[in-house]
Amino acid sequence: MDKILTIAWNMVKRTIGSRNGLLSYILLPCLVVAGVVAISGSMGERPATILYSNMDDGAAGKHLLTELENTGDYKLVEKTDEANLRESIIDQNGEAGVLIPQNFTSALLAGEEPQISVYELKATETSIMVKMKISVIADEMRNTAGLIGA
Repeated sequence: MDKILTIAWNMVKRTIGSRNGLLSYILLPCLVVAGVVAISGSMGERPATILYSNMDDGAAGKHLLTELENTGDYKLVEKTDEANLRESIIDQNGEAGVLIPQNFTSALLAGEEPQISVYELKATETSIMVKMKISVIADEMRNTAGLIGA
């Protein structure tokens, strides 16, 4: 075991011990990695832009949007109506669009399953995650409304 360590130490000294070895094996790779990180890397991801149109007058639509915003993963941008929302998605102003229908709150309180529309130009990780989070939040609100009604 002693001879193996001696041989390994001599190889390290021979490779890195010279001026060229220090430059080519230590300094140059560090500079290359630092350059690549400076050009292509960033410190953090920016939140995805989600466009929405809330046609509901009740508290459930506002609660749904508040829950989405509280995740910190999304920047919500309001659009006035469905046509404006669709045009903005086509123009790629956001990664996904959410349309909360009229009477969403009253339908939840009645025990129904109101359909929330999610618009996307192409299926991305963000749009799929938005669909999943919206369905989970809507299910929780429906369950809560059922408990309150009972």
